Amino acid sequence: MASIPNLTTFRTGRRGHALRGGRSGRAGPHDDDDGDVRSVEAGRDAIIQQTDHDASSSRMSAVALGYLDDRFAKAFLAPGEQITKRYPIIHRGTYVRTTAIDKLVNRFLAAQPEHRKQVVSLGAGSDTRFFRLMADEQGGSPKYKVTYHELDFEANANQKRSILRHSTELSECLRRAEQDGSTYHLHAIDLRDLTNKSPPIIPELDPALPTLLLSECCLCYLPPDAAASVLQYFT
Repeated sequence: MASIPNLTTFRTGRRGHALRGGRSGRAGPHDDDDGDVRSVEAGRDAIIQQTDHDASSSRMSAVALGYLDDRFAKAFLAPGEQITKRYPIIHRGTYVRTTAIDKLVNRFLAAQPEHRKQVVSLGAGSDTRFFRLMADEQGGSPKYKVTYHELDFEANANQKRSILRHSTELSECLRRAEQDGSTYHLHAIDLRDLTNKSPPIIPELDPALPTLLLSECCLCYLPPDAAASVLQYFT
């Protein structure tokens, strides 16, 4: 069973002292070796990216045992991969987290439902919320028109794009959602890039729309000042 990473080990900047110093915190002989720093950063990023697989596995386990209703979850199961049964406390936490955010999203969209809204999900990974939301509306007149953005590491975003292309159910849900007036955008963006002096422009992001910003166990991996800068980008 996968272990949960210690978040405090990740809360440093790209070139923070925790990456440069040794155990004593003093400068080491390779302080100026950018290659070593990049190697450490890449390893840390890979661990953070892996947390999406852990979350997806927990969600699939919760769905299999009836804690959640998510018909799209299995689309993210790799060929030949078996659903790993999680502990009850993980199932309960997954249920509470998913249900609470679902309710917040629905409450946001239900306010003045005749107006288009925008949702931005940071570090979305394999999250299925957009598809579940759209599937609930299909079969009748759509209640909401939403512009939905998901941001994540390039590796995670590319993997999700591949799954969307190969899943008939997800592709059909996306096609029908767009026919009903909603739009879905998946962006390969490192959130730390949004803290730069010249941050990238997120395509199709509309600053005029009422916007709900979601960070589901995402900004906690950034130092507080970097997390604040990410939020400032959207405000």
